[in-house]
Amino acid sequence: MKHLEKMKGKGAITSGSGGKVPAAYDIDCYQVEVPTGFLQSTDPNSTTTGTKTYEGVVHPFCFTLGEALTLEMQDGRKLTFRFRSTDGAITGIKVVCCERLQKTKTPRSADGTMTKRVG
Repeated sequence: MKHLEKMKGKGAITSGSGGKVPAAYDIDCYQVEVPTGFLQSTDPNSTTTGTKTYEGVVHPFCFTLGEALTLEMQDGRKLTFRFRSTDGAITGIKVVCCERLQKTKTPRSADGTMTKRVG
């Protein structure tokens, strides 16, 4: 596995029911590199990127073990995660960047019908 990023700071944990708790986090992001050399005859040492994993700690432990929660990090990104233990160890599911959180409007013509995006 390749270490991609260390995320450390202060943020907030939100539960599915809307509860919100201030939190500190220290999380590492890793990505598996999958060998593909046996599929490509040109480079036997080639790899492709695989699954990303997020591991670390979030304090304080709150809500329920195994419950899907959201950590809003200080840079605006959001990590969906679950607590693995009451000492704050977590398993992350995915990170959504702040740009992706903004909804894009579908272009519409003057009569209100959708128009096709070009490009």
